Amino acid sequence: MKGITFLIISIVLISCREMKDAKVLKEAKKISLCYLSEEEYDKDSQIQLNEYFEQRQVLKKIDLNEQQRQLFLNEFLNQENYEALTRRCQFQPVYALVVDQKLYALFDTEYCPTIKYVNNKEEDQFLGVTTENTLDQVLKSLMK
Repeated sequence: MKGITFLIISIVLISCREMKDAKVLKEAKKISLCYLSEEEYDKDSQIQLNEYFEQRQVLKKIDLNEQQRQLFLNEFLNQENYEALTRRCQFQPVYALVVDQKLYALFDTEYCPTIKYVNNKEEDQFLGVTTENTLDQVLKSLMK
């Protein structure tokens, strides 16, 4: 019974999150995707001229054009790519989503398929990504 309740709550949260995501992302002036290093850098070893998220250096950053933006948004907002977060593995972000110059989300689509929504006002939120998802394919194709 607890499992069903948790699943229903997760679906409702995903739906609410999707509506908010859609509005924020569709109204955004600029959406960028970043490919992050595997290696983590503490504050002392970070180079000032480089950009970092979660102590990982941005190796590549692209500003999405209209076609890329639509392709990405179709997959990012596709509920079939998500599931209730049940994993207990170490989150290792591979990609970062930057919306209007602010970090919006971090993606781990390889090691522990999860998305971390970064919210400066509240606690960060995590959402599970299905192991067979189309989001990872789109991210890889955009970052070629």
